[in-house]
Amino acid sequence: MNLLTQKTKLALVAASKEVIKTYIEQLNISRRNVALFGDGMGKTVITSNRGTPKGGYVPSSATVTARGNGFMAQDLTIQNTAGPDGNQSLALLSNSQHTVLYRCGLHGFQDTLCAENNLQFYLDCEISGTVDFIFGNAKAVFQSCRLLVRRPKINGAHNVVTAQGRNKAEDDHSGFSFQNCSVMAMPKENLTGVETYLGRPWRNYSHVIFMESFLDGIVHPSGWVPWKKNHTRINWAGYSKGTDAKKAEYTVDRFINGIQWVPKYITYKHGL
Repeated sequence: MNLLTQKTKLALVAASKEVIKTYIEQLNISRRNVALFGDGMGKTVITSNRGTPKGGYVPSSATVTARGNGFMAQDLTIQNTAGPDGNQSLALLSNSQHTVLYRCGLHGFQDTLCAENNLQFYLDCEISGTVDFIFGNAKAVFQSCRLLVRRPKINGAHNVVTAQGRNKAEDDHSGFSFQNCSVMAMPKENLTGVETYLGRPWRNYSHVIFMESFLDGIVHPSGWVPWKKNHTRINWAGYSKGTDAKKAEYTVDRFINGIQWVPKYITYKHGL
């Protein structure tokens, strides 16, 4: 291990004739237009193991925090290894307007990714976790992402992929859209007896869409679960087949106006 700064350590690990670069640190990015480029998902790893004690400040656990607009990461992994005993332990918190993550891994357990606010785009990423592992109030599209479910801390507990925070019916700046994604078990993870749901409403007008996606058999047929056990479901159908015109509203170019700000060299699906 070589000390790079007072807060940064770099470990080089030889594996299969390749070098894995592991940076052991917490990054706080406040400047605009910062881009992190690695050598590949799993080959360049930024990691920390800070959890959130009961009653603690959740954002302080994040391995990477991005608040400067125009944040981008490509070909790397960001993880939090606090484990299932670490309570809420974020890998990434982004409040950056025009966040782009391309071919990145985000790994943790509870609250892995906080897409806090603003327009965000995640393309060809792997995101793993247990409870509410994709949450926040951002307006975000996840395209061709693999959502990998892990075993929770408590036996009998259930997993929830999303906890979206839209709080006003008229707020069109908040919502998650998943297009051409998959929800599956983490490889080699034993999920026997564990129920997995697509989401639960963190706020009153939580807004989440899954379309053109693969849902493995681990996903409970109900799809969604109340925030708390004593919260009741709405009395109208919370899902529908939807028309192509309606689904098109949740694509990258329509939902987050991606054609105006996603880097031109990144190839993504513009519509349905």
